[in-house]
Parts: sequence; structure tokens; C-alpha cells
Amino acid sequence: MNLECSLFSTCKLSELGKVIVYNHCNSGCRLEGLPYIKDAISAGFGLFVFDFSGSGNSEGKYVSLGTNIIIENEGFH
Repeated sequence: MNLECSLFSTCKLSELGKVIVYNHCNSGCRLEGLPYIKDAISAGFGLFVFDFSGSGNSEGKYVSLGTNIIIENEGFH
């Protein structure tokens, strides 16, 4: 299953330090995190936003309402 995501930062991926992972609400999508880009970057963080399965542009037939959050976040290191 493919999850759609976006990473906002002022540096190259290889130089990226601390990153905030924004998890949207059960009826939302990664666009909810966009208002936090400026604050995250000005504080020295990158901002990673993604659509859970079944939300936004991610694959999936339904929203898991958090039951798969550990599985879906497991691939983010």
C-alpha cells in the first residue's frame, strides 16, 4: 500500500536533523499540517505530513481510525 506524503525542510535530505511528523485527524488529510510549516522550519525542524490509508491521496479502501497507526508509521525512520 502506498501512502502519499510531503516533507518540508530548508536543507538537503542527507543533512536533515529533527523532523516533526504531523498525524492528521480521522476525517482529514496531510493538508491539515501545512499551516505549521513556517513555525516548524523557523524552530529548526523539518515537517513531514502524510495521508493515512484511505485518506487524502493515499491508497486504501477505508480509514482505520487509528487501529493501523503503528503499522503505517513503522516505515518512517
